[in-house]
Amino acid sequence: MTNLDLLILEDNDQDFDSIHKANFEVFNRLNPEINFIFEGNRAKKIEEAFDLLASDKNFYAAIVDLKVTNEKADDAKGNELIEKIYKKNRIPIFVYSNNLPLLEEKYKDNQSQLLKAYNKADKPFSEILKEISSLYSLGFIDILGKRGQIDSFLNKIFWNHFAKNLEKWESHEGTKEEREKVLIRYISEHLKEHMELKKGSDPFEHYVPEEAYIIPSIKEFVFTGSIVKKEDFFYLVLNPACDFANNKTDYILISKIDPKASLLTSSIKKYNKIGNSKEDKEKAQNRLYSLISNSCSPRYYFLPKANSFQGGLIDFQKIETVKRKVFINEYKAIGTVTSSFMKDITAKFSYYLSRQGSPDFDLDKIFSSLKQEE
Repeated sequence: MTNLDLLILEDNDQDFDSIHKANFEVFNRLNPEINFIFEGNRAKKIEEAFDLLASDKNFYAAIVDLKVTNEKADDAKGNELIEKIYKKNRIPIFVYSNNLPLLEEKYKDNQSQLLKAYNKADKPFSEILKEISSLYSLGFIDILGKRGQIDSFLNKIFWNHFAKNLEKWESHEGTKEEREKVLIRYISEHLKEHMELKKGSDPFEHYVPEEAYIIPSIKEFVFTGSIVKKEDFFYLVLNPACDFANNKTDYILISKIDPKASLLTSSIKKYNKIGNSKEDKEKAQNRLYSLISNSCSPRYYFLPKANSFQGGLIDFQKIETVKRKVFINEYKAIGTVTSSFMKDITAKFSYYLSRQGSPDFDLDKIFSSLKQEE
């Protein structure tokens, strides 16, 4: 049984006993089928909360009351704890207080699934425990948390790679900042290698659509693989990277990502057609699978739906160029296709443009001659 440690900033003894502690006991008792129990780690003062945060505890969430004892009317020390977690930790934050107007505006404006604010009178604490339970089941805290898998992989990289090859790094020239950038790229590639492998007969993981994109975009500028939006339509930037590296392109090469492409919609309609024979349904299914697996034709590339991005089919016959100035004013970058998938798109696009073809043979005659050779 795993203990899910929660950091709780709550100065009121009665609230802690009747709200937090009581609900922990009820939740743990009523949910014997789950493989964890909640453990509350209470701090009455902001300094105690900081000490707990700096300890070896691996917290799965923080429950923050904004006002603690003996504060002035307009003080809210809980904001300091939120600030510290927000900047240096990776755990969900639940503000649970009767003084929500004291929550700093920047946190009010940045609420999300991982940063929420509730009034004690309006939200049963048991509901918050259910939310934390759901977040835990996603697994991301065990990956990104203080002692998550990424930290474990970083330890392996440190001892299995850096420790054995440090002299090679000492020979690299450049400033400290330049070396750090090189190291970040080096570490990123090693992390990726760890993440892509799994135990068992099939050593490679199946990806989910969200892994194909970085949304919202991290880059402040448009680059190869950028997903851009104009009005209600999405496009993929296809310029080679060298165009952007030297800032020498006057036109941006884009291709529409069409969720309603006729080839895609017609295949779906054929599959869903009422009265289809088993054979027709299998043909339609095979056609759809060839499209979404990008084995249909080098002319097309399918990008699946994920998050706010609707995905769709790219048709390399429908590429267009946009003047750089027009592009900057009318198109908005919303994300990027990750390098693992963009390499495949670039390869298919290049192959499609460079295909040459050859004259056709009379295949019937060749086939007949081959039969006669036996």
